[in-house]
Amino acid sequence: MAKKELNAQNIPRIMRDHWGPVCTDGSTVLLQADKAQVEAVLTFAFASDYEGLQMVFDGVDLHAMLAHHSYGCEPTKAAAEALMVYHNGQMESARQASKPARHGWNYGMGPHKYSKQHGVSTKAAEKVFAALETLHPVTAQWRRDTEYEAFTRKMLDQGFGRIRRFMATATWLKAAEKQRPARGTGAAAYERWLKWTIQAGLMRWPDREKALAFRPASFAGDMWKIICSRLPVSGLPILSPETTTPLWTGTHDSFTLEVPKVQLAKYGRLLQREMTRPWPQLVVPKFYPKGFWTKIDLKWGETWAGEHKWEPLDIV
Repeated sequence: MAKKELNAQNIPRIMRDHWGPVCTDGSTVLLQADKAQVEAVLTFAFASDYEGLQMVFDGVDLHAMLAHHSYGCEPTKAAAEALMVYHNGQMESARQASKPARHGWNYGMGPHKYSKQHGVSTKAAEKVFAALETLHPVTAQWRRDTEYEAFTRKMLDQGFGRIRRFMATATWLKAAEKQRPARGTGAAAYERWLKWTIQAGLMRWPDREKALAFRPASFAGDMWKIICSRLPVSGLPILSPETTTPLWTGTHDSFTLEVPKVQLAKYGRLLQREMTRPWPQLVVPKFYPKGFWTKIDLKWGETWAGEHKWEPLDIV
């Protein structure tokens, strides 16, 4: 799957090249709206990680910051993109190499799986995940608490009423409680306890990942579905059937619409309004007193084909 500027990781390049010419006559353009770093921001919000959220509000590039701690470059986007490291069997920028680790951490991945999936040594993977623990200790503790909550309550909820159940047994609860380190003991002691529960057959790695991924992943998915119902796009539930416009692709954090060029600003304002609305299902007093929201990046272009440059769209 190809990904070049546009967040269309699920669309093969050959299909984008085929579709591209439909927008080259000048009457319509592609409009993309992408929620900025939504997985990381949601995880910080669920964890009430004020330091992490402050980094987001200050405009810190989270991927560049992780590259700084993992690979030693300066904590700027330019420096992280200039430094090349071995990743995925090839040389990539340190910033690009940091993305799957951060996204994976948000969704429950650990260093062992990261090492296997991305072709880096176990030592290098452990260094990257240790950097995440150092950068975000509050979120790291929330991850440990979430794992424990999933298997003591046997369920997790996420604000929209969605529930995920976990089949922990009384044997697991009794045995694990005896061995569990005190809260705040630290990551190393907790990981030793977690490894013991897995070796003892009381907890599985897939269950751990599902527990950690559930809240941010399902919350992002529910936001997307509700936003879809409020956009005038064809093929989806709509409020204004007479003004439908094609939806080319949609992911958990982005939309790409084909819109009339003369109405580009109108549709930009529509996406801006619907995608930045607060969600009262998740409140963080200092940062989101009325509910969770994220900024979006708006871009437009005439074609998907080739190396066409996407232009930013500024909405007043």
